[in-house]
Amino acid sequence: MSEKTQNGDFLSRINTAIRRTDEAYDLAAKRVGLSSSSFDILYTLRSIGEGCSQKDLSEASYTGKQTINSAIHRLQRDGILRLESGFGRTTLVFLTDKGKQLVKERIDPVIQAEEYAAQALPLRDQDALVQAFEDYADTICKALGNVNSVK
Repeated sequence: MSEKTQNGDFLSRINTAIRRTDEAYDLAAKRVGLSSSSFDILYTLRSIGEGCSQKDLSEASYTGKQTINSAIHRLQRDGILRLESGFGRTTLVFLTDKGKQLVKERIDPVIQAEEYAAQALPLRDQDALVQAFEDYADTICKALGNVNSVK
């Protein structure tokens, strides 16, 4: 098998795995009655903690600032989030009691599913998978950053 064919097979397999994972999260969000952006915000708040800025949420969830802003205002209107003024023009995001209950019921089971999937792999495979994927992500981000834009 040629190197190009091997690389093509690798790229096909890695892209398929990434897309399957993305689809699984999208379906999980729908199953628990949340939009993808609302799910991402609540998941990120559960992961990094409350009191972070909208910018922090955008960066941690790899979601655009406008999408985050719109979803936050929707969640605030629904009584799930509350906003507080931070330093300067920074707005900090917190869960309400209703939001904390929602995270417990709808986000925590997703995190438990992730933990189950991780535990299904031997520890050495977990470490190798993470290292290989981090290396691939670093390389593809750099390579895509070098792609010229169309003028």
